[in-house]
Amino acid sequence: MASLRELAARVTQAVRVIRDGNEISAVTARPSDLTTGTRYRQIEQIQLIFRYKKWVKVAASRNASAVAAVPLRVYRVKPARGSVLRGVPVNQTQAQRLRRDSGRVACKHFALREGWEEVTDDRHPLVKVLNNANPECNGFELIEFCQLNMELGGNGYWSEVYGRERYPVELWNLYTQYTEIRPDDSGVVQFYNYGRPENKIAIKADTVTHFKFPNPFEPYYGLAPLAACVEEADLSSKMSEFSQSFLDNGAVPGAVVFLPVSTKDVREQVRQEFDAKYAGTKNTGKVHIISGKDTRVEYPKMDGLQPVLTESEKTVRDTIAACFDMPVGLLNMEEKSLANGKVVIPHWQLIAIKPRCQRIEDKINDKLTPKFREALNDPTLIVAFDNPVDSDEDATAKQINLLTGGKPVMTQNEARAKMGLPPMADDGADDLLPVIQVDPNKQPPGEDKPPGKEESASKSMWQVAHDHECKSLPKAILATVRQMADTLARIFNSFAPEYAANPNAVMMGVNLDITREMVAEIFGAVEEPIATTFLFGFNAGVQQIQEQADYERALMEALSKPAVDFLSGYRLRLANEVTQTYEGRIRAIVQTGITEGNTLPQISATIRAQVPVQSPAAANAIARTETSRALNRGKDMAYQESLITKEREWLLSGNPCKVCRAIHKDYRVAKVGEPFVKKGTVVAGVALDYSDVWGGDAHVQCSCGVAPIIKIPTLAS
Repeated sequence: MASLRELAARVTQAVRVIRDGNEISAVTARPSDLTTGTRYRQIEQIQLIFRYKKWVKVAASRNASAVAAVPLRVYRVKPARGSVLRGVPVNQTQAQRLRRDSGRVACKHFALREGWEEVTDDRHPLVKVLNNANPECNGFELIEFCQLNMELGGNGYWSEVYGRERYPVELWNLYTQYTEIRPDDSGVVQFYNYGRPENKIAIKADTVTHFKFPNPFEPYYGLAPLAACVEEADLSSKMSEFSQSFLDNGAVPGAVVFLPVSTKDVREQVRQEFDAKYAGTKNTGKVHIISGKDTRVEYPKMDGLQPVLTESEKTVRDTIAACFDMPVGLLNMEEKSLANGKVVIPHWQLIAIKPRCQRIEDKINDKLTPKFREALNDPTLIVAFDNPVDSDEDATAKQINLLTGGKPVMTQNEARAKMGLPPMADDGADDLLPVIQVDPNKQPPGEDKPPGKEESASKSMWQVAHDHECKSLPKAILATVRQMADTLARIFNSFAPEYAANPNAVMMGVNLDITREMVAEIFGAVEEPIATTFLFGFNAGVQQIQEQADYERALMEALSKPAVDFLSGYRLRLANEVTQTYEGRIRAIVQTGITEGNTLPQISATIRAQVPVQSPAAANAIARTETSRALNRGKDMAYQESLITKEREWLLSGNPCKVCRAIHKDYRVAKVGEPFVKKGTVVAGVALDYSDVWGGDAHVQCSCGVAPIIKIPTLAS
């Protein structure tokens, strides 16, 4: 251990470096300068490797295998004159992923050029050596063993073997415990000593690729995750030895000896004998017998020992898991954590596996790939791992649906690009896909085709008219929808800072003042658009009746008192439901932040950033759905006033979803003043649990409608 005087001399030299510009490596602190009492005490590599057991083995091998399982691919810009070596073009979506998720070096390359392709031909030298590193090791084993060395010792080494070519034809892993870095007097690494002490060989530094974890104490060697939990790894082994010894010996290890004669020499002799018998974990549980008159032995109670051991083992396990960047539930394969694998595993992949992949990828692109670029005269060669973070398709779909209110967010060509398929030139391929709130895997028999010609022939005149109406909504209604969407988006954005100020209150549902304030503002904001749409629907209902019967009723220019009373309750329900939906989106953001381990300030910042992005789509979906509902409720009130309309029928849109078609089949006719389907009813496998269905509101942005069934009363009636 360096003395204080030596350390002071190092500091003085460091000051001179800053002032005079001398070699920094000459004054860099060495591990031997560190006190052995620190947590990161200097430990020989071989000693770290010997701790590859129990929880350390599980964590290290699991990380190493996960890194090796991520495909490592070779890319290049497609040659203008073609190439005999096969390649697969990179589509736009893949290129965006590479620019976003690759390592530092690869991201720059992908951003600077276009026209990339993946080299898939095994004859390509770089592809060949990464897939089959040497006669004894394939590509998976090459990366797995390298990463395992880094987990345990902090360092991984690839030694390159050259043939007649100017690029490596074989790659061999070097054992980290047998590798010694040898810099020259200026601090530049010249070669590596490799082998056991009695049989070392020197390997030139330019033929070795050195992977390592960052180390604040040492410029040449990496600091392994294991180095941060050496004490816990040792304690875990000792606890296992203790438990095993306790079971083998079958006796309580601690005893109190009462002697008839108690002098200092006698007590010391007995203590030494007990230490000799019981000291250390391997002597746990042995029985000691002392001869002498009136000697007795009493055993202390051991009831509290097992809880202490259990808690200590848990602490050890948790610390080791944290040092290896692994969730505890994934380390011990806890059933509860595995059940939540869609959250736990992507989180582990994000914080542990992705940075490890990028560390290896960057080092390959810094040290190894340039040798192939020069030898093959291809400056565009680059390697990149696939994104190791699994995407939760179910969660992603739910999140998109929650944030957009079910609004279409993808075209057919965008969907094909995600699947790696070429775009289509068909009409409508770049139009937004209609959202159907139905699981396609639960399609009922006989409902898998749209209505054919035989069905079209039986359509009522109202159905034919509604088909036309769906294709061309009145401009007045469209303007009202836009007005309502803009108003809701403004309200959503204005309340985001207030909800972001206290994420805990959002999760606990105790932000009652903010909730009441938002309900009141939405209640007032939707008054005009809902009233306008309702009035339009009422007059449309009157006109529908007049086209079938001799019905004299002037069109309503202003809302009647029954309509005003009805809309007051309607707006209150709408304001409450919209506020609940908004708070649900905020809670989803908070929950995601908690799952990812973000702090409260980070979660608050995320709320402020995401709400303005999400608000327009969500507001538009709400506006379209609620104006459609108000339109058809207005028609229903017109039917009730007419007295000659006792029932109304469901009209399908031009492109109905399965839910609407099932309603048309099973609930086509309803009495005026009553819903077609009650809230909570399961239709076509889908629970309609948002509200009662009155027409045009079976799901988000439903385009179905209603029409009157006229029954003119006779003189007798």
